[in-house]
Amino acid sequence: MVNFLLITVILILVADEPLMGNPGLYVFGYLFVSQTPVNGEALASRCALALLLWLACSTVLLHKHHGKFQNVRLYDMLAAFSVSSAKGLWQIRLSAGVAMALLIGELAGLPRGVWVGYACMSVLLPFGEAGTSLPMRALQRIGGVVVGSLLYAGFSLVVPAGSRILFGPIAGICMGFPSKYMVNNALNCFGALLLAESVYGVSGSVTLRIYDNMIGVLFAVCCTVLFSLLERHASSDEAPATNRTKPSTNI
Repeated sequence: MVNFLLITVILILVADEPLMGNPGLYVFGYLFVSQTPVNGEALASRCALALLLWLACSTVLLHKHHGKFQNVRLYDMLAAFSVSSAKGLWQIRLSAGVAMALLIGELAGLPRGVWVGYACMSVLLPFGEAGTSLPMRALQRIGGVVVGSLLYAGFSLVVPAGSRILFGPIAGICMGFPSKYMVNNALNCFGALLLAESVYGVSGSVTLRIYDNMIGVLFAVCCTVLFSLLERHASSDEAPATNRTKPSTNI
C-alpha cells in the first residue's frame, strides 16, 4: 500500500503530460532508491548527495522557469486527478501494477525482486494509443532481456573480470542511439547484470534476470487485461444512465 500510494502521488505530480516520457524516469528513480536500501555512512552520503542535487536542480529551475505556470498550484494538480479519465486510469494501473509486482517478488522471496517491478513498469508505461501495442511490447521486453543477458554471458567469457566495469558505461552510451525498445532493453541488461554479478555470478545473474523479467511481464499483461475488463464493466454500467457509451481509452 505504501508503494502504491507513493507511486500514485508521484504520477499525479509529474505525469500531467504522460507522452513526455518523464513518468518512467520518476518511477524508475523511486524503485531504484526504495529497493536498494542503505544504512550507516552510505545513508548519510546518499542524503547529502540528494540534497546537493536538489539544490542544483532547484537553482536551474528557479532561474530558467520561475515565471512559468504561476497560476498552477499543488492543490490544482491534486484536484485535477480523476479515476474516470483516461489519464487517471493509466496512473492507477501503472502504480497498482508496479506496487503489486514488488509485493509478488517479496512474497515469493525472489532475489533482485526489483527487476520484477522494472519489467512490469516498462510494459505498463505507454499511454493512450501507444498502449494498444502492449502484447508486442511485452514480447519485445522478454526478447530484449534474453538477447541482452546471453550477450553479456558471451562477452564475460572473453573479457577479463577487471575490464567488465566498462560494460555499464559503454552500454549506457549506446542506449542513446537506437530507437527500438527491444534493442534498448538488451543494452540495459549489461549495467544490471554487472551489478548483480558480484553477488550471484554470471550464470546466476543471467538466469535470475530472465526469470524475474518473465514474471514481471506476465503480471503486467494480466494487470492490463484486468483493468480493461473493469473499464468495460464501468462503461456498460454508465451507458443506460447516460444513454451513450464512454469513448475507448485504449490504455
